[in-house]
Amino acid sequence: MNRSNGNPPHPKGFVQFDTSRWAKDNLKTPHWSGLPLFIIMLFVFISFIISPYFAESGTVDLGDEGIVGGEEHEDTIEGIENPYAEMVYRFGDRFCHQKHSRSWELNGNQMPVCARDVGLFLGLALGCLMGASLGKSIHIVALLLLIAPMLIDGGLQALTGYESLNLLRVVTGILGGIGIGGYINGSIVYVVRAVLVKREKKG
Repeated sequence: MNRSNGNPPHPKGFVQFDTSRWAKDNLKTPHWSGLPLFIIMLFVFISFIISPYFAESGTVDLGDEGIVGGEEHEDTIEGIENPYAEMVYRFGDRFCHQKHSRSWELNGNQMPVCARDVGLFLGLALGCLMGASLGKSIHIVALLLLIAPMLIDGGLQALTGYESLNLLRVVTGILGGIGIGGYINGSIVYVVRAVLVKREKKG
């Protein structure tokens, strides 16, 4: 039984590890470095949910014509009197097609983004939180498995006559967001932790 690291002996069959090194490298893990991206994604998601309530009920219907990055809905969005809600809908206009048939309604108003993007940003928030908690990115295989349903469902819609359901859109969006958020934010936390640990050792 190896006692060279100063740790107490472990019962046979138990996993052994250097607890002194674990404490040094992990107790000071800067999980806080993953909080900014998590807060941003959570804020965006919450904005999608509450912004329809800041606009007058029954005044936002963006129709079924739209492309990502287009400005087809400029006239409708300009008619939103609340500056916060207008900003959120403009954000949606830049990053989503905003088709009514693929979106949900709240307060009698179409939401700023489609069902898949609602799920995507919820998943991004959850994934960022997971990455910050783990202190490292998820495995690349897990990332691919999580984003695959979203890519397949969205790709079939774009390339064929297949039309998905909003429930399936939001579920695949959540899964994809968890994968992307967990990979990116976990990588950020891991890099920041490595840098700080390296500086601490040099000091």
